[in-house]
Amino acid sequence: APERAAAGSVVRHDERYVSFAWDCALPIDAARLRDAVARLPPSLLRGKGFVHVLQAPQDQGIFHLVGRRATLTRGGPWRDRPRTRLVFIGEPSTGLRADTVALLDAASLTGVQM
Repeated sequence: APERAAAGSVVRHDERYVSFAWDCALPIDAARLRDAVARLPPSLLRGKGFVHVLQAPQDQGIFHLVGRRATLTRGGPWRDRPRTRLVFIGEPSTGLRADTVALLDAASLTGVQM
């Protein structure tokens, strides 16, 4: 059976790869996300999921990352409450999860103070 982990926790896959999830209720500005993705650690190999995009809040943003190539396309309407949910796979390296999460957290700030 596949390994399951709580959001944000790291799962090791035979020590060659690690995976983790990032989840956020705040909408994300598309330009900020693009800037964050350009600065992601090179040991991050793959990412995918749904993005609550500030500029198109009624539609799901579909995110794919393979190596250094990333796409964000508009999907259909949300069925549930909009929320960003991304999963990542990478090579184990110091700070991989922390660096990725910090970049995405910064991209999610929309001027709303929590």
